[in-house]
Amino acid sequence: MPESIHALHARILRAYATDPLLHNISRRNCWRNLEQSPLLRALFLSSLRHRMLYPLDGAYYICNRLSGYRLLERSGRLLQRRLEERGIIPKSLPITGVEAYALAHLLDLIIVRHECDIGFVMVKSRGSAPVIFDCGANFGVFTLWAKMNMPGAEVFAFEPVSRTCDVMRRLVGHWNLENVHVEQKGVGARPYSTNIYLDEFLWASSISNDRKGANKERITIVPIDGFVRERKVPHVDFVKIDVEGVELDVIKGMRRTAQRQAPVTYVAGHHRKSHQQEIPAMMRSANRKYTFVKDEIEPLDFIFFTERR
Repeated sequence: MPESIHALHARILRAYATDPLLHNISRRNCWRNLEQSPLLRALFLSSLRHRMLYPLDGAYYICNRLSGYRLLERSGRLLQRRLEERGIIPKSLPITGVEAYALAHLLDLIIVRHECDIGFVMVKSRGSAPVIFDCGANFGVFTLWAKMNMPGAEVFAFEPVSRTCDVMRRLVGHWNLENVHVEQKGVGARPYSTNIYLDEFLWASSISNDRKGANKERITIVPIDGFVRERKVPHVDFVKIDVEGVELDVIKGMRRTAQRQAPVTYVAGHHRKSHQQEIPAMMRSANRKYTFVKDEIEPLDFIFFTERR
């Protein structure tokens, strides 16, 4: 008999609470390494001077680039083994150690530390079986968290990178998630085809011009409004948008949905400094009734909502 979503949730929480390797992946525990690494400390101070949004992450990113990602690759393989031993992910998942590190980090950020709890509470208050759009689904961890909070939800998970999408399909199957539609598409302002520039981490691939020079893949982009119309989606209750710097394009492509249905919308605001002003302005231009709160875990991210319909 397939494991229940609640049992899986309890097993993940237990693993991160009792396994020191999994527990220490949390960003808050990385501060210890600043005391032990002069290079990392110097990079961190440089990041502060340049007013990076997340200086600790920036310092880690640069440090790992200088080391050829050997640190993350080695750590990621250990983390992958621990997650496999506990049955949280299937064995022989086709990912690199760096990608395994990313997956373990996302499980900590979203499942263990409860990113976007406020948004889910707002959706639950609406009463109907919710329809959720996960834009920038990556490995599907946010989709998993959505199903843990609302097992009856229908989720459309959009991920344009073919290999990442294949990994997500395997994880969705391993986690026995029902009524989840994995869509190998990007989301934007209009329908078109473009290149996506692949990041070494694979969780930060982007169509943004500043990623040129990286390996690339041809992908299809769809707007939320067009997808809702073509697939005859009856209602949209929650939209999560985390698409590595092109969040404004996604908002442009969901103006009709925002006007008519006003879904609770989680928008990542940490990719560009200008988004702290531009995202609220664009959301309110789509629906002037929108207000927002900041996410408790990622304080540069937004949760937009209106009064209950």
